[in-house]
Amino acid sequence: MIPFLLSATALAAGLHAGVPVRGVPGLGEPDFLSPELGWSAPVLSADGQPRGVVRVFVGKAELDAQLWLRDAILGVQVPLVPVLGLGDQALGSSSVVAVRDGNVSFFVVLHEGSAREVGLTLLNAIVDQPAAWPAAPTVQQQGDLWMVEAPGAAHLDAVGGRRPLGEAYGFSRLPEQVIAWDSTGRASVWTP
Repeated sequence: MIPFLLSATALAAGLHAGVPVRGVPGLGEPDFLSPELGWSAPVLSADGQPRGVVRVFVGKAELDAQLWLRDAILGVQVPLVPVLGLGDQALGSSSVVAVRDGNVSFFVVLHEGSAREVGLTLLNAIVDQPAAWPAAPTVQQQGDLWMVEAPGAAHLDAVGGRRPLGEAYGFSRLPEQVIAWDSTGRASVWTP
């Protein structure tokens, strides 16, 4: 593969709110993996067909994003070369790009098209507000149910527990963990 250079307007390093989980041009619906893995989404062609995938991680600190990026590229089968002028760290090839800017890291793999274009789109989509990390969801017993409250959450996941049919935010058995994802891909976790 022929290595390439990426160029973009440099973002200020440091702490960012993240990358919007919905509304980034060329990305499909997000799949929320785990607080440690981040979220992913298909990269779509103009006619809506999948042509690759992105994984995005937002850490509470820059070190979190550095470690995530290191782990994300471990299994890459193509040679990645350092890319200058893109975020704080970047590696790439024609079909893969891995970037970290502050506490945000992402990884793009394409089977069709240029990873460079998707990388630029994601880098330019990074937002800085709201700056405060979202609060963890709360879980309180109300009658026979354990009810989850997570104002402003874009997505909720639970580990364990049991939900009655049709109950989106209530559990008949207490979950081991509840994860609330905000609109910029930050995960907050409640544990009993």
